[in-house]
Amino acid sequence: MDFAAGGDLQGFLATRRGCRLPEQEARWLFQQLAIGISYCHRRGVANRDIKLENLLLDDVSISKPLLRICDWGCSKHEHNSSAKTGVGTTPYMAPEVFLGAYKYDAKAADMWSSGVVLYALLVGRLPFDPEDPSFAQSVVTASYALPPAISISESCTNLLSRLLDPDPSRRASAEEVLKHPWFLSDLPPGALQLNNTLLRWQKGCADRDAAVAAAVDALVDKAQTPGPPGDTPSVVQL
Repeated sequence: MDFAAGGDLQGFLATRRGCRLPEQEARWLFQQLAIGISYCHRRGVANRDIKLENLLLDDVSISKPLLRICDWGCSKHEHNSSAKTGVGTTPYMAPEVFLGAYKYDAKAADMWSSGVVLYALLVGRLPFDPEDPSFAQSVVTASYALPPAISISESCTNLLSRLLDPDPSRRASAEEVLKHPWFLSDLPPGALQLNNTLLRWQKGCADRDAAVAAAVDALVDKAQTPGPPGDTPSVVQL
């Protein structure tokens, strides 16, 4: 496992003025989060516990630290079963998870949580306070406010509204985030092609693993089937 010397994102924010980041710095970290989530979603996996404490940094002494998503104990693969359990961390839970929906789209729930993270990066606090008596109503109706004293671009505000949409069918998916103008601004060259390259490489590995498994099965079957005297299993070239 890699050592994340920079600690988690919550601790990093605590060291910054107002516990928040300028929009450009917040975008750099969010770009990495969105690309990571997109990769996992394309593999059929949802994390279901995206939060500041589960986002680690490698070296905070540099201007652009690298981000890692950790803690996959609540993750769910879409091929196993539908997401039904209300797992995660309350202030980051999507409305449908918070309300105990019998079944919900775990990927859409991840996108809500990523919106909560983006808000925290920009504002220095969470958009929904679990200590507030109206917390539940605020989450269900997505009632949050952006402090007027903090300068946030219209494009970023639009992306936040797309992520913090109480209706999961309207909420921005990971692939839609990767096409949003705010996300694309200052994106390093080749970043959008990274996941495609990794997925193609992994498919090649999976195909090779399947070929190896088939070859081994064939050799086992031949070894267990009596043949003419002196007959030996052929060597399979992979």
